[in-house]
Amino acid sequence: RSAGHLPRATISVGYDQITLLATAIWRPEKFPVLFPSVHCPQGDAPLRRRVRVVFMRSPRQGELRLRDLLPIRQLASFQRFDRCFELQSTVLFASYVLQDRFIPVQATVDLMTCPFVVILASEDEGQLDQDERR
Repeated sequence: RSAGHLPRATISVGYDQITLLATAIWRPEKFPVLFPSVHCPQGDAPLRRRVRVVFMRSPRQGELRLRDLLPIRQLASFQRFDRCFELQSTVLFASYVLQDRFIPVQATVDLMTCPFVVILASEDEGQLDQDERR
């Protein structure tokens, strides 16, 4: 379920729901060979990297200064922001930081009101734990 967002499984298992759908449509004869089981990684193959999806929350309605997110982008396991257009584009984000821009946020009451999501990925689970705590 990508729900309009980029798939997250690709960095961990090497494919995602969009890859599976495209292969099933354009190369149906290759589908059972390339993906014998879409329910789990192939055989006993280890995951490429572990992925964490961190839903950020806001205790109240207000504005978020984009410059304050720079430390998150510098985390060793940081991959990208998601669920917020201004944060997803690296160029747009950089230009907004230089302009000292803010984005409006509402108080978080459920998943739909999370201001943004941070995608972390690493082969080292300890690194993920450390970055998530920050």
